[in-house]
Amino acid sequence: MGPIHLLINLHENNIFMIWFGLVYETKKDIKMLETGMKLQDLHNLKGKFKLFSTSRNYSIEKLLIDFVSWDFDDSDEAFIFFNQFYGGINIKGLSSPTDSTYEGVRELSNQYYAKNKDKTKQIQADFRMAIDFVYNINSDERLDGLTLKQRLYIFEYYYHKLSIYCDIIESNSGLSFNYEGDFEEKGTNDLDYLINYIKEYDPNGKKLTTGRFFFTNNIWTVYYILLYHLVFIENQTIKKCKNCGRYFATTKSNSQYCDRIISEGKTCKEIGTMLSQKNKEQEEPVYGLYRQIYAKKAMLVKRNPDIASYKYEYEEWKEDAQRFIKDIKVGTKTYDDFAEWLGKNN
Repeated sequence: MGPIHLLINLHENNIFMIWFGLVYETKKDIKMLETGMKLQDLHNLKGKFKLFSTSRNYSIEKLLIDFVSWDFDDSDEAFIFFNQFYGGINIKGLSSPTDSTYEGVRELSNQYYAKNKDKTKQIQADFRMAIDFVYNINSDERLDGLTLKQRLYIFEYYYHKLSIYCDIIESNSGLSFNYEGDFEEKGTNDLDYLINYIKEYDPNGKKLTTGRFFFTNNIWTVYYILLYHLVFIENQTIKKCKNCGRYFATTKSNSQYCDRIISEGKTCKEIGTMLSQKNKEQEEPVYGLYRQIYAKKAMLVKRNPDIASYKYEYEEWKEDAQRFIKDIKVGTKTYDDFAEWLGKNN
């Protein structure tokens, strides 16, 4: 089936990957199964699965976070993973499925997980453990003051969990730069032409990659390579969502919720905001009063868009109220002060 080709671009914090997966082909379309798809819909498409060479760009963290967030006890999620990375999960003796219908590939997936689900979940647990340690998910004070690279070094030195998954066939991670994609190489033996062409092709220098190439037959090795490169991105952290419990990447140290759509079209972040406001209202009745007045004034503006004074008064009130809340947070004012102000300005 061929190796997985991986190009790491630390300058842009992304990867370019080529690998073999299973796609669903109909007369109109070719689909790669994605998380959240309604798999029962495939029954009615009258298509076939086939082995297909796929290439995509991803942020460096995406594939790893997806992997540690999969639920392999959910048969649909497990089936999607099986299809996406069919060429990289070491299925001995198989190339293309002999029965390429939905039912046939589903049965093949069931057979694979009957033998390999525990192993897959153990590998997932090892990477979760590594991420928890490196990004200090559990707030271990002993890790304070260490860089991400130092934590990964300590984790592997002490636990020896990840190196067993390192099965790199070939790599070229020397000190070189490369242009990928639509870069035109003809005529580049002419220095003046080369200089002028690059100025036009890449005026800000952002298309240049670092030349880190890897080849492997093993998707687990891809995750190891990605984690290794992730620790070089020190302005980004990985957290566990307080709503869905899955991992997510963020550049904000105070983020608590991810952007996954989780229920009725709402993201965990939106649900978290609503829960946070509800908790505040329960803990501090004045905050609930503030939300009631806020909603009433906003509705007045919405129902009377032609009355400019309503909008002006609303914006002025909102700005003053938010300033009051900030003052409460820093301790210069109290909720009693806020209650008195709301009583006079409702």
